[in-house]
Amino acid sequence: MPVRVKVIAVCCILFLTGQCLFARTDNNNSLQKAKSLRILVIGDSNTEIGNITMPLKVLIDSTYGDYGTGYCTLNTNSMGRIPDSLSVQCDTIWIRFDMRNDWVPETGPYYSPDGLSISSAVPGANVTVRFDGEGIDLYYLQDTVGGSFSVSIDGKEMATITHNPSVPAAAKATFNRLVRGKHVMVVRVVTGKTTLFGVDARKKNAKDNRRFILHKWGNGWASTEEYANIDENVFITSLQELNPDKIVILLGTNDHNLDHRDAESVKANLITILSRIKKALPDAGVLLVSTFTTDGIEAKALLPEYVNNSFPEAAAETGYSYWDMNTLFGPYSPEKIQDGVHVNEKYGGIIARKLLNQLKY
Repeated sequence: MPVRVKVIAVCCILFLTGQCLFARTDNNNSLQKAKSLRILVIGDSNTEIGNITMPLKVLIDSTYGDYGTGYCTLNTNSMGRIPDSLSVQCDTIWIRFDMRNDWVPETGPYYSPDGLSISSAVPGANVTVRFDGEGIDLYYLQDTVGGSFSVSIDGKEMATITHNPSVPAAAKATFNRLVRGKHVMVVRVVTGKTTLFGVDARKKNAKDNRRFILHKWGNGWASTEEYANIDENVFITSLQELNPDKIVILLGTNDHNLDHRDAESVKANLITILSRIKKALPDAGVLLVSTFTTDGIEAKALLPEYVNNSFPEAAAETGYSYWDMNTLFGPYSPEKIQDGVHVNEKYGGIIARKLLNQLKY
């Protein structure tokens, strides 16, 4: 019998309320006592690449066990490092969309939570996802153009999903209670247009309020401006579907490095993003994090204004916490950032450990 498909339009972003969640603790007792930990990291290429998020996932898995892959985009051009238990293969009929993959962004608004998606209007176009788990969540766009797609797992037809909403929104199809082990999911366009966002392969058959998982929405080249230009309803419903209880926002590098954006504009964009998070998930914890200093004149000229004004003021005005990672990380060093922009795996791991060890519950 096909697994019942749960389709809900929601949106979610990872944020921390009240006092800073990165206050130092002497041990992991508070972490181990937590009943759930569902972290979403929203960022640019330093999030997409995975030199921070993958070490963070390893730390979470080693403390609580492996609850699955967490959210991973289906846009194979922009996956970065993902768990070895997941692989994605698209046929040639899919269009891979990225809100920004060069100096000049695409024209907004954007209809995916991280500006990444794959779309096709060709019947029979298919995506194959190989995963190890006991269930999988498929995130997609309910498009006003309308359409339908089918989902099969291990050769068995699971569902045909039809969408034709009055306004664009994110939705999720959940397939659970699979036999523990390796599976193959095939998503195939049936009619109209299908736009897919990402997947989360689940383990342990745990409900959301009992999961310990790391999700990432990372888009290389993206700045606060692009994230603020994501369609509001799509962003909000995406957050609600993913349903994290902690959200970390790590943006700003491309604002100074690529766009030379002034501090007031960065602050305004951050307030837009944070306000949408509050609207989507009012009880989630949100932490706004300053970026580290990269190489180049722009970092020296503009980033101090972000650190002193944009980040703390945006957090204060929306009622969320701010962590000055820039000061903790220290000045630019080729040892830490070998290509001038991206933190390497060693120091990304240090950031990940400090994030996790300082979380309070």
